[in-house]
Amino acid sequence: MKAKVFAALAASLMVMTAFAVCIAGADSSDAANVYTYPTEEKSAEIGGDAYLTVGLISSVRCSGLGSAASASCQYISGNLPVGTTFADASKSGRNTAGYYANAQFKLTGTYSQVGVYQFTVRGSANGTVQDTAATVTVYANVGFDSRGGSAVDAVTATSTFALPSPGTVSGYDFTGWYTSAEGGDRVGGAGDPYTPSASGTLYAHWEISERTVTFNANGGACSVPSQTVSAGTQIVLPSASKQYNSFAGWYTAQSGGSFVGGAGDSYTVSGDITLYAHYNVIPVSFTTIQDTEYIVQGSSFSYTAGTSPSDAVLSVSGASWLSVSGKNVAGTASSSVNPGTYHITLTASYGTQSAVQTFDIVVVEKLIFESVPTGGIIALPA
Repeated sequence: MKAKVFAALAASLMVMTAFAVCIAGADSSDAANVYTYPTEEKSAEIGGDAYLTVGLISSVRCSGLGSAASASCQYISGNLPVGTTFADASKSGRNTAGYYANAQFKLTGTYSQVGVYQFTVRGSANGTVQDTAATVTVYANVGFDSRGGSAVDAVTATSTFALPSPGTVSGYDFTGWYTSAEGGDRVGGAGDPYTPSASGTLYAHWEISERTVTFNANGGACSVPSQTVSAGTQIVLPSASKQYNSFAGWYTAQSGGSFVGGAGDSYTVSGDITLYAHYNVIPVSFTTIQDTEYIVQGSSFSYTAGTSPSDAVLSVSGASWLSVSGKNVAGTASSSVNPGTYHITLTASYGTQSAVQTFDIVVVEKLIFESVPTGGIIALPA
């Protein structure tokens, strides 16, 4: 059955309620020809004038009757369109053929909510009663202006529907559908339910997309905690530091993940992301070698060790008369130090890493010899 908007209803009504033609040659009996309209379906746009009339019964009596016909209409059950009221619009009259009656009703007011409304009215004409089911569909025409996004088809809405997506615009984020191009009220984002309160156009709003890169030093330190820039912007990756470790670069996960770059490298920001600093443990080694050293009892020993890294911490064992100051290992084999071979262990420590160097110090006893005519000191091994 064809739906008609309000603008066409008045003309339709005139046709529907036109006088019924009396049967030619009818006699003057009290017989009546009764005509009933079928189930009525009408449509109207939300916010429009709700003067909507539906005819129900038409009854015709032929000539010879002495009284006018009568008709009435009554709302029985169902739901009326929101914002409207029911009004009796019964009609009766006479034409050259005889008397007729039209039982009709109308809705008055303004349609304020979309929906499909079904109800029953009862019309009576000249004693004939007819119940008629009426359906009124209230709709809204909702258009969409994506303002740079993808084209979006308009919706003829008769109920709540999900708002569409406007696609994407490079460098911008979609913030929602609004009632005006600039400002206006936000009605929802893509996929949100929307019940139109009027026909009109919804406008996509966009804002320059910003993305935040967060730098997690992962147990170390980084002078740049985060950077917020427009999507597609290239940034320079900072450095990070951690004691006893060397910086190995930025990764997409705290452990494992994908390598994205090292300090000073360029990185294109495409979305919010956290990058994690990874490190390599710095190994320790000696850069100098100490061979076996012979000293005479009562003399001193001194050795300056070289290490990598240079700030590795030294410790010494194997001779109680030796001590460490910075990178220097020194001590005096006094007369109380027994002659002999001392096996020295020198340890360089850096965090959890260490390196060891070993060597011997041989302390020999001092012997004095006199000769004539000259004398001297001869040192012999113990």
